[in-house]
Amino acid sequence: MTGAPQPAASARLRSAATWIVAAVAGVALAAVQTVLSTRKPDATPTPAGPAAPAPAAPAAPTRSAVEAQADAGIDQYRSVAKWMITAFAAVASLLLAGVQLTSIGHTTGGRLALAATGIAVALAATMIAIYSLTLVFKPGVVGPDDAAARADDASKPFGKFVAAHRSALLPAGTTSGQDLYDKYTAARTAAASPNGTEQDKATARRYRARLADLAWFARLIEVESTFKTARIRVCIAAAVVAAGITTFAWAANPKDSSDADTTAAAVNARPVQVRVLLNPDGRRHLATLLGRPCAAAAGVAPGIDALATAASADTTTLIVIPGGPCTKPVLFTLSISDGAATSTESVTPAASPAAG
Repeated sequence: MTGAPQPAASARLRSAATWIVAAVAGVALAAVQTVLSTRKPDATPTPAGPAAPAPAAPAAPTRSAVEAQADAGIDQYRSVAKWMITAFAAVASLLLAGVQLTSIGHTTGGRLALAATGIAVALAATMIAIYSLTLVFKPGVVGPDDAAARADDASKPFGKFVAAHRSALLPAGTTSGQDLYDKYTAARTAAASPNGTEQDKATARRYRARLADLAWFARLIEVESTFKTARIRVCIAAAVVAAGITTFAWAANPKDSSDADTTAAAVNARPVQVRVLLNPDGRRHLATLLGRPCAAAAGVAPGIDALATAASADTTTLIVIPGGPCTKPVLFTLSISDGAATSTESVTPAASPAAG
């Protein structure tokens, strides 16, 4: 029996599709955990035992307020992206698991190609959506020179952000990110020279702190822009997944032509009373089936009574109504070359209500 293995094969295919989506989501989440676990700690760990004093050691750098806020914002975007990966993968797995893959076995030709294309497009859209969200976790390092260059690029999100908040991001006396970097370079060079003063060192540190803040803002805006792009792609991918699964369901489940015949038969199931009048050929052809007395009576006007149950252009299916020489009901098919079946039913108008 060729139809028996299909449910098992369908279950295996559904399990494979679900496993693929779950595996991709699992790999993505594992990569995310790896990225997050390899992030540099916020503070220097404290040694387990007592440490010898180091009088000449400089103080450990502390996190600026901008760094802390930007880092918190990046973590929030990544947390939402992580949740979206899990949710999208789960929904896609449920949709793919519910697809009736057994229908492919009954599909051929163009519908088979369309069904395969639909399910392939749905899987590809799922992969693209998950990949777009994983880009939010891509580690990025922005140096002082890179931050200055990005700040002056008005075509990028960070450049637009700096242009909108120039007075707050750039120190007084600087006109652009490159100008800030040039002044920092000059102050650092002056501080490192033999004639460098504490004022030169303080100026270099101030410019360096502003460049560090720009770098953190650049990272935050980059992650935000990547997340917004991924969010749009996820929305588009969700629509594509729905369209692909709908296309597959339509192509893999063609309408059965027998359904139309069954419906037509059910609609035309009411028999119609007719009068059957046979010609000489009909009496000869139907004498054995109807019996000679009944066939002879059908050959003389007005004929015999019967019920018509179905009709086509050339034949009518009839059941003899017992009476006279026709002693039993007989089912037979009357061809137009053997005679005619004329309806005896008429519409009787309803009685008009009496006038008051």
